[in-house]
Amino acid sequence: MLSQAQMVGLALLLCLSLGASASGSLGWESSVEGFAQAGLDAGTDKVWHGYQHVYGKYLHASRMAQRPFKLLEIGLGCTMAYGPGASVRLWRSWLGSQLELHEMEAIQCRLRD
Repeated sequence: MLSQAQMVGLALLLCLSLGASASGSLGWESSVEGFAQAGLDAGTDKVWHGYQHVYGKYLHASRMAQRPFKLLEIGLGCTMAYGPGASVRLWRSWLGSQLELHEMEAIQCRLRD
């Protein structure tokens, strides 16, 4: 089983391999703040763990691009007290209509809208 730090590292490697970058992209600082607020609104633990600094910075360019963006969310929070799907809501609201989101979960559960 991977630790949370390993999972974040893996997610970053995946994002970078898909072309996400913080270099040459001005304004990512406000993107970190926007990600944090969207995460709080969605109720995801990504903000509680401080991941907004990573995701906000490295996904900023992909968020601003006017082209489709693919993302794989691994683990939907089926066993979390706040219920499954909070990160899915975050990605859809923060990355917008250009997002092609795929989800993977080992435990069968229903997403909350």
